Amino acid sequence: MKNSNPNGVWRLYVEDDASFDSGIISNGWSLTLITTDPVGLAADVGVFMTVSTNMIAVGSNLVFVVGVTNYGPSIASNVFVTDNLPVNADFITNTVTKGSVVHSGSQLTWNVGVLATNQGASMTITVRSPSPAQIINGAICQTVTPDANPDDDAASASATSLVFVAPTQLTGMYIGGAGFQIAVTNTSTNLLVIQASTNFVDWLSIFTNVPPPSSFIFTDPAATNFQFRFYRTLLLP
Repeated sequence: MKNSNPNGVWRLYVEDDASFDSGIISNGWSLTLITTDPVGLAADVGVFMTVSTNMIAVGSNLVFVVGVTNYGPSIASNVFVTDNLPVNADFITNTVTKGSVVHSGSQLTWNVGVLATNQGASMTITVRSPSPAQIINGAICQTVTPDANPDDDAASASATSLVFVAPTQLTGMYIGGAGFQIAVTNTSTNLLVIQASTNFVDWLSIFTNVPPPSSFIFTDPAATNFQFRFYRTLLLP
């Protein structure tokens, strides 16, 4: 067994398959052991990738972390990672814990160098999405040392960039016999409907606003007819 101690008791067994033979092994016997590595040089360099979030607002930064590890058993020499940047995002910056990076067009070439067994390194990539899109980043690693497991040589991660609309803001105030007054701030350009209910189950549409204006004041004179009345807003397509 590899890396085991060869010292101990060794036994030789001889089988004679001819009839009426007998005798001895003259001068005894000996065994010569030669140490070697039967598998030669072999490494398992694997790459993985994570993303800071699965969903961001348009114009926000997104961070990808690319990691590479040599799982051995041999040292991995001339390790490179090629990262294909998202085509629908703007590259901002990158940093590495080991080696150096060359940025050319939509590609980053990371020269990691030598990785000992179980040693790893990481590269952090920051991009920004200018418009709604699916942002996909992918990376491939390679080494001049024979890689016994090519299945973990590629990795990818993705996120979705969306336009987020700030929620409608409502501020209410009871104004005596005139009813209930609601100040509304609507950041959307969609139609906005104000609904009222007394039980949170049955809702009645009582006002529709067509922007502009985005901010307005609505007074519900029917509020004086109820002990309790609740309000909500709906944005229509």
